[in-house]
Amino acid sequence: SVLNPSIEVNTTGWIGFNVNFPISRYTTDYKFGSASMRIDFVVSSGLAGAVNTRNSTYRIPVANGQTWTVQAWFKNLIGTRNLRVQIATYATATSTTAVETFTGSNLTNPTTWTQSTLTATFTNASSLWMEVRLYNSSTGSAGDACLVDGILATQQSSNTYYWDGTTTDIPTNRNYAIAWTGTANNSTSTATAYFSDIPATTWDNVDTVGLP
Repeated sequence: SVLNPSIEVNTTGWIGFNVNFPISRYTTDYKFGSASMRIDFVVSSGLAGAVNTRNSTYRIPVANGQTWTVQAWFKNLIGTRNLRVQIATYATATSTTAVETFTGSNLTNPTTWTQSTLTATFTNASSLWMEVRLYNSSTGSAGDACLVDGILATQQSSNTYYWDGTTTDIPTNRNYAIAWTGTANNSTSTATAYFSDIPATTWDNVDTVGLP
């Protein structure tokens, strides 16, 4: 459900938290595809990074009681900051006041591509829009920078693999049919799963006695 999940063409749909956290497309190092997001830390302090663009196109509509899993891959490019995903919910698509906030696993100075995962269940009736946050969780030095790739949000309690409408690390034996819902790398993705071909003997059984 995250639009532009691996920054393959541009950074559309993502913004730096403020001027102290500019973002850019980075093509020298990446986990998926041929690019990643670079977050630059202009200041030594400040626990923030990048978020979905704050409008109804890029924030994700949610509802009270839903469970979502958000994942992203991080890597430090400069410095030794700790990094993580967060989820924040909002009453409107453009609000800057969070209703609920959830924090994912803390990655201690990831020097290789490492995934942070967060599963959250919303408990407030005003939780109507979800913001995905790609944050540092420790102070560092001005001039630090990190990379982020493979950002995924799914409405379920767990998820094992990163996938989008173009590429996937889902094993081929899972036989997922994946597609973008619109423009590649700037829309959501769908996956239709089947786990194996149905053998002829099973179809024979269906024909004679109904579904097994």
